[in-house]
Amino acid sequence: MNTPSDVDVDATLRSLLSTLTPKRRRLAALVLDEPEFVALASAQQFGERAGVDPSTVVRFSRQAGFEGYTDLRDAIRQSVFGLQPTPLEKARRRLSQTHPNLSVVTQSFDQDAANLSRLPSANRLDQLDEVAQRILEARSVVLVSGGLSQAVTATFAHLLQLVGVNAHNAIDEVAGAVAIARATEDDVVIGVSFWRYISSTTRLLRLAHERGAWTAAITDSHAAPTAEVVDVVLTADVEAPEISLSVVAPMALVNSLATLCAALAPERGYQALVAVDEIYQRADIAQSGVRKPQEAHDDD
Repeated sequence: MNTPSDVDVDATLRSLLSTLTPKRRRLAALVLDEPEFVALASAQQFGERAGVDPSTVVRFSRQAGFEGYTDLRDAIRQSVFGLQPTPLEKARRRLSQTHPNLSVVTQSFDQDAANLSRLPSANRLDQLDEVAQRILEARSVVLVSGGLSQAVTATFAHLLQLVGVNAHNAIDEVAGAVAIARATEDDVVIGVSFWRYISSTTRLLRLAHERGAWTAAITDSHAAPTAEVVDVVLTADVEAPEISLSVVAPMALVNSLATLCAALAPERGYQALVAVDEIYQRADIAQSGVRKPQEAHDDD
């Protein structure tokens, strides 16, 4: 039997296509055409998408050389996410190296640049506009996340507050539950979650949706658990060569949303910034300094 780390799933399935029954060919086609969905789907979800029962999924997995569907899915995750090796696996790999490889710095820059380059094609402008409009119309915006995604929601909340939006970053699932308990159809709830997904984020989004709040997810795949319980899904790649994931692209995505909010409601954003600047000055918070000019002048 194959293990997730020793097989090329695509090559294996292509070699088997001529021997597969029609139902199993549909499963193989789904793996080849939509591997991101399969990498995150349960056996039941996989079967339903292909129009077959879970037992056929198991038999298909065994014909491909795996003990069962879980091993097949793990192998697909390896090819789709690189495998998204776990942080522990990446650390173990680094420990096995006699000398640090400084090329990883360049690899990190290149990967982040690639993640950023895919943002425009991954997210339709009409969806970005809808999210921004909903944010501006909402009584409040609640942001829920966990783990490293907290860096994204904390930044997003801060940026939205600067443009006059009543935004709140729930620092943990308890704070999220308290905020969502007050949510109505006048509110927006946005969840941020990346592989491996924080289950509480999905649960809180589902509950917010049930209470009538408009919901959105920022995640790394349309097959992510959060994508199933929201009104709009926005995606950003989080691949990284060494650490568990990179939030560079998600940060750029929320920055673009806050920028769009500012552009759609310029007077509101201006008034919010005036108020913030006044408090900064009166509380002596910001330290003055010399800002680098955009153009150099030799007039003096």
